[in-house]
Order: sequence, then C-alpha cells, then structure tokens
Amino acid sequence: MNQTQQEQILDALKSGEVLNPIKVLNNYGCLRLGARIYDLRKEGWNIYSYRGVNEGWQSYKLGDPPRMNDVVDQEHGPMGLDLTQ
Repeated sequence: MNQTQQEQILDALKSGEVLNPIKVLNNYGCLRLGARIYDLRKEGWNIYSYRGVNEGWQSYKLGDPPRMNDVVDQEHGPMGLDLTQ
C-alpha cells in the first residue's frame, strides 16, 4: 500500500531530516508542507519550525527547538554582537 504524503513526511521527520517546501516538493510531490505540518501537530507531533539565514522559507524538524543558550555564542550573543565591551 502506498503511503500518503503526510505519512512520508512524518517518516522523514522521524528519521531526523530537516524538511523545507522545496525538498518536500521534490521528494514527495507535496505543494502544501505547512498544511501537512499543521495536520501532524494536531495529531500531537511536536514539530518546530525556523527560518535559516538567507532562506526564504520555513524549515521543520521533529522535537523541541534548541534553547538559545545552545545556539548563541555566549561571548558574541545573537547576531554576532560583541557582548564583552
């Protein structure tokens, strides 16, 4: 039996992939990734989104988003600002 787009997307997220609309369109033929993510969240899946630097789209990953302390260099702060002065 063929998997639905939503099942394919969920399998990809479970395997640790980061998904964006271009990747999902190319791999699964899905034009509405945001709608599929919405449906998965309604089912209780914890999916977070973020927009990378110089990206014009949202990317999605399964799990909890990283905490700012894990992402931001403590010396330079967000956006590379020098906090040592």
